[in-house]
This record gives sequence, structure tokens and C-alpha cells, in this order.
Amino acid sequence: MVLSSSQHLLIALSLAVCACFLLPRMFGGAERNPGRQDPRSMRPPMQGRSAPRENQGKRPPPRKEFPNNNAVDQIKSEMEKQLNTEKTGTNHSMAFTLMPLYAVGVAVFAAYKFSKMKSNEKNKLKSSRDDEKKTKATENQLLELEKHLFQTEKMLNSLLTQLDPLSNCLCAYF
Repeated sequence: MVLSSSQHLLIALSLAVCACFLLPRMFGGAERNPGRQDPRSMRPPMQGRSAPRENQGKRPPPRKEFPNNNAVDQIKSEMEKQLNTEKTGTNHSMAFTLMPLYAVGVAVFAAYKFSKMKSNEKNKLKSSRDDEKKTKATENQLLELEKHLFQTEKMLNSLLTQLDPLSNCLCAYF
């Protein structure tokens, strides 16, 4: 099948979209939440030091005194919760990564079908024009054959009229 220039352009455009937007996302180049840090890479707070404050003018929240083991257990449980939520989020990330690829595929397929339908319409129009030309040619041939048939009949009738006196003589003789 020979592709037209518009079909070549459509294929090139779809490949460019896949290469520019979907491939980097599939291989982990794009982050979902750029402002959020990975809890595994965060440093645990050090004892004796306070975390840097964003607003210096506010009063610090009241401190609760926990035994050392309880605070560590609380931090571990919070980190495990965050890791669990991230694990469930990564299962969906592959689906969300493939969704645009699927949408592009459906769009390309629809465009292909529409272009195929359009080319079929052009072919039907062209074939109908060819059929009209063929019917005109066959009509012309039929008219020519009718003229020849009429001339042949005329010549046969003239031969019969010329042979009629001869046949009458022969019938009288026998």
C-alpha cells in the first residue's frame, strides 16, 4: 500500500509526540510531585537541634516529651505509612503513564481510518467516472454495430430482390 504525503506527515507527527512526551515519562524522567521529597533520602532530626524554622516571628509549638524509643517508633511508623502510600501510588503510575500512549494510539488509528475512508471515496468517485466513460464507449460501439447491421440487412434485401426473378424462373422450370 502506498501512503500519501498526508499519511506520512501523520505518522511522523505521532512518532514525534511519542518520542518527546511519552518515552521520558515511561523511563522515569518526569516526577509526579516535584515539591515532595523522598522520605528515604530525608535525614532524621538530630537531638539537641531544632529544625530550621520557616517563619522566625512565630512561637514554636509546645514540645511534648516522649521517651526516646517512643519517638523513634513514631517516626518509623510515619515513614512506613509514607512508603506504603508511595508504593500504592507507583502501581497506578504505570497506568497513568500508558494512558496518554493509548490515547495517542486511538487518535492515530481514528485519523488512519478517516484518511482511508477519504481515499476510498476518491477511488469510488474515480471509478464511477471511469464507469461513465466505459458506458459511453460501449454505447458508441453499440450504435456503430447497429449501423452496420442496418446496412447489412439493406444489402441482403437488395440481393433477395435481385434473386427473386431468378428463383421464379427456376421454380417454373422444375
